[in-house]
Amino acid sequence: MVEDITVRVEAEAALRAREARYRAVVEQAEEGIVLFEADSKRIVEANPAFLRLLGYTEAELAALTLYDLVAHDRASIDANTARVATTGYNQIGIREYRRKDGYLVPVEVSATALSASSSAIFCVVVRDITARRAAEAALRVSEARLQTVVESAPIILFTLDAAGMTTFAAGRG
Repeated sequence: MVEDITVRVEAEAALRAREARYRAVVEQAEEGIVLFEADSKRIVEANPAFLRLLGYTEAELAALTLYDLVAHDRASIDANTARVATTGYNQIGIREYRRKDGYLVPVEVSATALSASSSAIFCVVVRDITARRAAEAALRVSEARLQTVVESAPIILFTLDAAGMTTFAAGRG
């Protein structure tokens, strides 16, 4: 009997340690992580990165649904939720989430069903792509400037492939 209690206490301690490790990973993650109820779309829990991204407190977020946060129509949200329910996972892609201040944040989103019951909980991982979008825009501007310089140059710029065929030529030479 004492041995049974010892085994149970050790198993419970191991479980608590494992849960603490997972909690630490979720808490320190750079990506936003939010759990919601599949049927009601009610927010159940979110990590600090998600709260920072959207500017809500835990209490404020608990009063919201996915419809309040995702800046897309209900049909789109419902279709993605249905795909996750059917397949267990969905790489949703680029979406916009609504911050508390109304600002729309571009994000990459994926979702996983954590259980398959009628009261399923889904886990959504959200990555802010604002900086990436700014870098892409800056690259397009830089490429356009370079293209203008090359096309206006009083010389001919060209490249050849290994067979000696011209693969690029530009300029006013």
